[in-house]
Amino acid sequence: MSYPFFQFLAKTFLFGNLCFAGLYFILSFEKGNADPIHQKLIGPKRSSFILGNSKYSQGILPSILNDKLEKYGFQPIYNFALAVNVSSYSPFYLAAIQEKLENKGSDGIFILGVDPYSLTLTNDLLDAKPEEWPDSNLPLAIHSLIPFGPHVSYLLQWYPYPFYEILIRYTRPANEILHSDGWLEVRVPMDSSSVNWRKSKILNSLKSNISQISLSEQRFAYLEKTIGFLQNHGKVFLVRFPSAPELMAYENSAFPNFDSLIQILGNKHQISYFNFTHLADSLVYTDGLHPYVDSGILLSNGLVTLIENHLDEE
Repeated sequence: MSYPFFQFLAKTFLFGNLCFAGLYFILSFEKGNADPIHQKLIGPKRSSFILGNSKYSQGILPSILNDKLEKYGFQPIYNFALAVNVSSYSPFYLAAIQEKLENKGSDGIFILGVDPYSLTLTNDLLDAKPEEWPDSNLPLAIHSLIPFGPHVSYLLQWYPYPFYEILIRYTRPANEILHSDGWLEVRVPMDSSSVNWRKSKILNSLKSNISQISLSEQRFAYLEKTIGFLQNHGKVFLVRFPSAPELMAYENSAFPNFDSLIQILGNKHQISYFNFTHLADSLVYTDGLHPYVDSGILLSNGLVTLIENHLDEE
């Protein structure tokens, strides 16, 4: 090989390294201001969790629970709820929970958000293997958790905007901020026209799709496996948060036995089920599905009070 060819290889190698270093530098600024999931895939193992979909990622504030439950000797709670299908109950979510959990002692507390959205499949997939579920093509099934960031492979595959947006949002966060305790704070315009527009999109989607989905025995089985695993490491509680009344009407019509099924599961494992759906018309929602910050604070305080009452009665 000629000397000029070696020079070309050396320059190419150097250029590639410089490009990767520059990319890594930019991605390292993603601290929760630009992506709602990235920070949950990195960082230390945790001993207590909030689990479920985005309703619980946005609706339960660990800071409120930790402040009240510290006196009982529990480890600090981390919100490891993500989104429908990403963290619906499945072998992929269970594996991520097992990977994220600090397997020491039995002083954890685990709050599992349950609603039909996390326990259903489309009718054509009810008998399918989990590898055929939509979850199998989403982050928890594809990417391992890592102890420090940035999670380059995740951001390369899933970040939907030009990477310079990460630098912009580092100093000027968008409407979503993922806090260090895992709580996803969402601040969006809450005037009636904005809320009604977002709610109409959710409602129209629900109307169009609800006849095509059913409660999944397989998802319930993985919820039960998750409960069984976590009971070895602390206290487990089940909780259901409401949707706006218009959405709740469709949920109750399509899944009339949902709450009784969850109660049976709770009784089987001797764990409490806290059902907040009676508060459906008392809360404020960003889109009819997710509680706004003030309502998340209200729900978190109500939840921790019920947990305290349960613990005090033991």
